[in-house]
Amino acid sequence: MQRTVVAASTLRRRRATLMTAVLLAVVALACASVAAAQAAPIVGIASTPGQGYWLAGNDGAVFAYGDAVAYGSLAGKPLNAPISGIAAAPDGKSYWLTAADGGVFAFGSAGFFGSLAGTPLNSPVVGIAAAPDGKGYWLTAADGGVFAFGSAGFVGSMTGKPLNRPVVGLAAAPDGKGYWLTAADGGVFAFGSAQFNGSLNGKSLNSPIVGIAAAPDGKGYWLTAADGGVFTFGSARFVGSMATARLNSPVVGIARTSSGGGYWLVAGDGGIFTFGDAQFRGSAAPELAPAPTPAPMPSGAGKVTVPSSGMDPARPALQPVLVDYLERMASAAGREIVVSTGTRHSMLTTSGRVSDHWSGNAADLGMVANHGTNDGPVGDLLMTVCLTVGGVDPATAATRARGGGLFSIYPIGLTVQCIWKTNAGGNHHNHVHVGVASR
Repeated sequence: MQRTVVAASTLRRRRATLMTAVLLAVVALACASVAAAQAAPIVGIASTPGQGYWLAGNDGAVFAYGDAVAYGSLAGKPLNAPISGIAAAPDGKSYWLTAADGGVFAFGSAGFFGSLAGTPLNSPVVGIAAAPDGKGYWLTAADGGVFAFGSAGFVGSMTGKPLNRPVVGLAAAPDGKGYWLTAADGGVFAFGSAQFNGSLNGKSLNSPIVGIAAAPDGKGYWLTAADGGVFTFGSARFVGSMATARLNSPVVGIARTSSGGGYWLVAGDGGIFTFGDAQFRGSAAPELAPAPTPAPMPSGAGKVTVPSSGMDPARPALQPVLVDYLERMASAAGREIVVSTGTRHSMLTTSGRVSDHWSGNAADLGMVANHGTNDGPVGDLLMTVCLTVGGVDPATAATRARGGGLFSIYPIGLTVQCIWKTNAGGNHHNHVHVGVASR
């Protein structure tokens, strides 16, 4: 027995065709009305050993570019405190997020070695750095406190010492036996094997310091400021900055390339700026830009069918916010959409977290049920409309659909996750995953 949901009358107009050109024109119409969105800002960047990087939003969203792989995120999940930092494992195959309350969240092959969640803190946690062996990490708080977990050793902190400005970042020494802290006034504090090579303490700055990255030889470091200025010390080379440029959003972090011959800066709006041998592989600015208000879609389409075989009778029905989004997708695609898996899904994801399916906030659109093939054009179409209904421009959406991946987008009031042609979070070559939650 099947349960059929039909779009509201406001969506009723002419039936769209499946031709790609018409699809793009229809979705472009949907993007015509623009309103400001309260997107979650980016708070940090972490790089791979190659030419890739992850960006983390303060809501736990993770964006992967280049050879970085998205292994999961906290987008749409309830958090006790905002995310404040991201650190990559040395092998480039996993990462950790940390929250202002000291919570730590591990993704991919990254191990969980403990956190400060539930521990009273004098100041919020503002940064995380990975131990070089990948078996531990350090957290730092705004008062200069340092907290070590796993193989990361504690070799000192600024706790109880007078600070002119709060600590804003942490970088680990390559040998794993020390670390540097930096404060908003450019002060640098070295501990253990980390060498002090200078600071900006006492210097007049146009903008506060927001991040630090260590040189690969351990004999220097870079600091970056909110205006995009870059300051080098010791063996760290200066290869450019954004200090004289006009920025749409302040810079919030820095990550170096494995060679130390370049670095990436990231701004709060997801913009990426590359210098030296760092290559541009994409930015989160399109996802975080003010999203269009979805316009009424063509009528006749908008039909979403949910077979009982895809639903667990003991679980809630699909959430109205998800059903509405799927209806809009069906309208844009000009065809019926069949949900192959709704709440009849394992409670936990491959990363061990509670699945959005479990709450009725996610649907899998299987290729067999939707008359498509693995990694085929039907999936490309469904992935394209998943992105465009959320405000991604049609050309970008079509490119991302063909390439595949895990993308989190933020239409007004929503967090949307579209997954296709990737093994991130499980096999997504035989279905398009659509997750939608209110925020």
